[in-house]
Amino acid sequence: MPPPAEFAALERASVPPGPLYAALAEAERTGVAPFDALLASGAVEQEDLVATLAHALGVDAAGPGDLEGPAIDADGFRAAMLSGVLLGLGVHGGGRLIVAARGPAVSRLAAARRGRLRDPRIALATPRAFAEIAMRRAGASVVRKAADGPGDLCPEFTVVRGLPHLGRLSRLALIAAAAAVAACAALIESVGLAVAGVCGLMFVALNALRLGSVPNRFAVWTAC
Repeated sequence: MPPPAEFAALERASVPPGPLYAALAEAERTGVAPFDALLASGAVEQEDLVATLAHALGVDAAGPGDLEGPAIDADGFRAAMLSGVLLGLGVHGGGRLIVAARGPAVSRLAAARRGRLRDPRIALATPRAFAEIAMRRAGASVVRKAADGPGDLCPEFTVVRGLPHLGRLSRLALIAAAAAVAACAALIESVGLAVAGVCGLMFVALNALRLGSVPNRFAVWTAC
């Protein structure tokens, strides 16, 4: 069975075959993508490995300039992290495709670039650099999504949007139950500890939902 296109490109770039074959064997054993197994092995420094592969494929290695670019929302961030592909800005303001050197994304790129001329409109990034670029582009929206998430999922359980309305009989029943529990807690120590634990959990849960309904402005500001 022929090696993946990215491994063939690395072989042509004079990368020692030992780590490549070891990564292929590990990928077959564990079921992960071959290039992911090669990165995880640590046999070659990630930055050097990705730079070598980028040169062999005729594309750029992603650099600090790729941090700048159009902002993306939280859904765009999720799509980028799943696909390993992100649209950036080129040197002259044109489009530039940033590809994460991991999983299927790098395999597709290597297969598509076989025998092609150099193309600066494509940049290859280490998985860590790709995540940093995506987070830089989507920082504020990701923080806002995380802050609003609980409130968006369960708006009826947030303080700002109103807790469920309880009728008179329900309130009386709750008061009676609370009084009975309080009496038991006062008389039996284990019951008191259990009640204290439940109250603590309820406090944390309700405050989490309350915070979920009000965006964390400071966190959003710092992410920008």
